[in-house]
Amino acid sequence: MARKSPRITSLTALGSSRDKPTATRVVQLPTADSDIALVRGYSRELKIACDELHDDPFNPTARQELIRLILQDSKSADAAKERLHGVAAGQ
Repeated sequence: MARKSPRITSLTALGSSRDKPTATRVVQLPTADSDIALVRGYSRELKIACDELHDDPFNPTARQELIRLILQDSKSADAAKERLHGVAAGQ
């Protein structure tokens, strides 16, 4: 019974992995329209969360939503707003 050497097997494995297509990741760059939508959506969600918390200050779900918006979503909304102001100032 003939047995392949490990070196030949590893070279074959390397060669076959090079022949396989690799997945390409496409990154969408923000546009003015997407920035406007993001800022408006964030503002709307923030107002709703504040209104819900105003209606019932002890509602844990309303508190969590407001905290999530401030801690997680505010950074991307702030960046979008800055890009929009930069575009407006540059024109």
